[in-house]
Amino acid sequence: MKQKYILSRDMDKGLLTIREFSELSKDSFTLVCEESYEDEKIEKSLAEGKEALIKTLRTPNFYPVAIYIEKIADVVISLFEKKKSTDPCAQQELLFDDADLFVKKEKVEEEAEEEAVEIEDLLDAPEEGAKADKDKAKADDKPSK
Repeated sequence: MKQKYILSRDMDKGLLTIREFSELSKDSFTLVCEESYEDEKIEKSLAEGKEALIKTLRTPNFYPVAIYIEKIADVVISLFEKKKSTDPCAQQELLFDDADLFVKKEKVEEEAEEEAVEIEDLLDAPEEGAKADKDKAKADDKPSK
C-alpha cells in the first residue's frame, strides 16, 4: 500500500498541518488522517531535538512507522528553517510505498546470512592459525644440528 503525506505550514495562522493519505485503489488516494500543530509547540520541540519533535508529531491517530516519521520530521525541520520565506504557506509532499519496506528487509536478511558465513570462516581461521603456531613451536623445540 502507498501512503502520501502532505505537510503544509501556514505562517499567517501559525499552524503546521499534516495530512495522511492511503492508496485504497490504484492511483486513488483517500484522506486517512489530518493533524494540525501550533508553530509554538513545534518550535519548542525543535529546540529539544529531533526525538522530541517526533514525539510531538505522533498522536493516537497519527503514528507513522519509524522510517516514515524520520523523513516527515526532516521535512518539518526544513519547513521551519524557511521561516523568512516569501511564501506564507509552504508545502511539501512525501510518498512512501510499503512494498519498499519488505524489499529492504529481505536484503538485510540476505546480508545477515552472508555475514554469518563469513563469521564462521573467521571462527575456523584462528584454529588453523593456532595449529600452525603449535607446529612451529614444536619445530623450534627440536635441537638444531
